[in-house]
Amino acid sequence: ELTSPQLSAGSALLIHRLLQAAHQERYFLALIDGRDSFDPEPLGNACLRHLLWVRCTDPLEAVKTADLLLRDGNFPLVILDLVLNAAEELRKVPQTSWYRLQRLVEPAPTAFLVLTRRSMISSAQLKLVLENNWRLENLQQDENVARLKIHVQRMQGGRQDLARTG
Repeated sequence: ELTSPQLSAGSALLIHRLLQAAHQERYFLALIDGRDSFDPEPLGNACLRHLLWVRCTDPLEAVKTADLLLRDGNFPLVILDLVLNAAEELRKVPQTSWYRLQRLVEPAPTAFLVLTRRSMISSAQLKLVLENNWRLENLQQDENVARLKIHVQRMQGGRQDLARTG
């Protein structure tokens, strides 16, 4: 789980960078857009060829979609972006759903990244916090990806997990 407490913390920038990496390394990724807010225009068609973009407006629908994609096993990375979903909506997602998704990912060759505004997934193996607060003009600078401030909030499994995630 990667939380982004500020609207301008850089979660969209991170998604764009992950898509660019998928294009460069020639693998596919799935983005489940919980608020139908993703802007693909800056990426160009080449990067978008490596993306399955599922546009949702309801968190329960987004979680069901994540369940299907994680069971499929054909995506090395599945991103569930719930940053713009209201906290009231997200509280309607049962904790058992998050545990089920965790169990699906454990044996699979898939990484599952959930982006939220506040920490809410108690079963997350790794909890990270984006600590940036950028203005619009900052987001147009390419080097900002290197300046993303990420704080490790919780790690299950110890230091080895951190080393594997980069």
